[in-house]
Amino acid sequence: MQRGHSEPRRARDTVWSMLIGFDIETDTSGTNPDGTSSGLDPRYSQVISAAAWSDIGHEYFARSSEALVLSDIAQYMGDMGSAEGTILTWNGANFDFPFLVTRAREQGVDLGLTWRETQNRPPKYRYCPGFTGGLLVRWGKLDHVDLVYAYREYSDENGLERRLKPVARSLGLNPIEVDATATSDLSAEELEAYNLSDVRVTHALGARIDLDAWRDSLEFVE
Repeated sequence: MQRGHSEPRRARDTVWSMLIGFDIETDTSGTNPDGTSSGLDPRYSQVISAAAWSDIGHEYFARSSEALVLSDIAQYMGDMGSAEGTILTWNGANFDFPFLVTRAREQGVDLGLTWRETQNRPPKYRYCPGFTGGLLVRWGKLDHVDLVYAYREYSDENGLERRLKPVARSLGLNPIEVDATATSDLSAEELEAYNLSDVRVTHALGARIDLDAWRDSLEFVE
């Protein structure tokens, strides 16, 4: 039973720059050498889709071959990054961004992403294979906030797993639920609906709290 603790700090009454919820989905059909699903390991998996949702009402979804998806992401974020804003992810520091960096390198795609590793973004279980830290990122003028850290205290106080869906449900949101180890089995329509649900929920969680203390730009040193 959820305990009655307060919600995370609300956003201040200030004018926010653009917020963009962002999420990728990966191929879960393969296996790693140890027999586990390859969906969390960019050495043995691929990006199959990406989605974003901004508070200007802009919905973005890309699904194609991996090289085309990565090129499309680079174009989209390049365009969005011409103005100041904040990318919102859930576990982006240890999943989405290291996965993108690895796969873009493999496919020879220039994402236009600036990043560096840090020990100040610790993972729940392990760093993404191939990395020894979580990632701080910038995409053009876009800052980044990984909400798994912004909501960590709230999750722990309320006995919630540090996952997007339980936190979202506890705050009255209704994300689409699927087996995260079987996203490759979804139809094209189901994958799009699932990916877009995640970014809408991520955006909603980010929009309701004060993000200032969690911005990558506070630690980023080029």
